[in-house]
Amino acid sequence: MMECAGRRWRIPWFTFAQTAVVATVATVGMWHGLHARFVDALSLNWHDLVMFQFYRLFTGTFVQTRTVLDWTILLMLLTFVPPYEVLRGWRRTALIFFLGDAISSAGAVVLFRLLGALGNATALSWALEQDSGASSGCFAALGGLAVAAPRRWRPGAVLLGLGIHAFRLWFRGHEADYQHLAAWLVGIGLAFAVEQLWPPRIATDR
Repeated sequence: MMECAGRRWRIPWFTFAQTAVVATVATVGMWHGLHARFVDALSLNWHDLVMFQFYRLFTGTFVQTRTVLDWTILLMLLTFVPPYEVLRGWRRTALIFFLGDAISSAGAVVLFRLLGALGNATALSWALEQDSGASSGCFAALGGLAVAAPRRWRPGAVLLGLGIHAFRLWFRGHEADYQHLAAWLVGIGLAFAVEQLWPPRIATDR
């Protein structure tokens, strides 16, 4: 932990650990078809929810959707998550990351299943396919930054998040894009609640 101009800066240990685990699981998964086994055992879909396999809401963050090492996910982990962790520490970051991912993933699966029941075949296929990856946790942490950042930077953080999601929804509109928007919004809500229940020692309202 370091201090600069009266403000405490934390080393992002959680980010480093999560990135290392994701990279390790992805690398091991490339051997002998292990990736498919990891996805089957740890990822989430509608059937897993109705079978009350809620542990998958958290284990899915360690398994990526691609069968090879996904450098995009590693880049997201190393850019979206550290700013919040530097400001608020690893405990809050882990809470926002995993809980934000779990809530947005469960909510998206339930919503897609409901839309499927109403006749939307695309949404139904999204609800039934295996969902995994750390990207939603990254967007939850990015949402947390909109709350934890110094006051003068908060509008920029919100505009950045809105811009990213508007661009992706306009040009692609895939399952992950809706889920990432949900994760970002959940991250904002969770971070705000944490700020009220667990006030930071070092204020960032500057």
